[in-house]
Amino acid sequence: MQLKTSLFVLIVLLLSSCYRSKELPGDFPDQSRIINAAKPAPPTPPVTVPGVCNYGIDEAAILSSGWTKVFEDEFASDLSKWNIWNGGAFNNELQFYQGANLTLVNGHLEITARKETVTGPTTPFDATPKTFNYTSGRIECKSNVSVSAATPRVRMMARIKQASGYGMWPAFWSYGDPWPTQGEIDILEARGQEDYKYQTNYFYGRTAGRNLVRGAEGYINTGTSLQSCYHV
Repeated sequence: MQLKTSLFVLIVLLLSSCYRSKELPGDFPDQSRIINAAKPAPPTPPVTVPGVCNYGIDEAAILSSGWTKVFEDEFASDLSKWNIWNGGAFNNELQFYQGANLTLVNGHLEITARKETVTGPTTPFDATPKTFNYTSGRIECKSNVSVSAATPRVRMMARIKQASGYGMWPAFWSYGDPWPTQGEIDILEARGQEDYKYQTNYFYGRTAGRNLVRGAEGYINTGTSLQSCYHV
């Protein structure tokens, strides 16, 4: 997966197994403590949108309309603005995250998944050694951006070219701890074998570990392959 020009919180390339539970990040590493408190809602029908390859962002127009840029990374030199995940994760993922799978090339961040055997922490919150048969990369922004009365809206964007292949699960999220009291917005999640489709989700709860939102998933079909070029 390749990324460029971004204002966001978390980007990641995962390798998924057959089942998925909602991730419990930060200081709640035990996913067994997640509670879905709301009743199931009917699924949102998928929508179809046109896809624009290599879409050009009119930054001047965005700024002149009242927005203020607070974070940007063109991936030109280093990853000093990011925390690099070291360890396994949740959601029955198969990979070990490590910095070696993150590469900067000509103003792009390339996240590479590899089939290789490594042993490392079960998660960054659990140092128990575990053997993994795959590796990948995950970064989280060091800067926090919060909605307030003074700034009631936050706009996040990234230019992304997705990875292809069964088991690939590229993702672009925002969230805050303790989950889900600060909300979680999954701006993009996609399967590597479905290059014309992606998914969005959101979660929220007033109590840590207790999600009140159900049926918030949305599926979007696009007119161009998300793996053949960059989309915003």
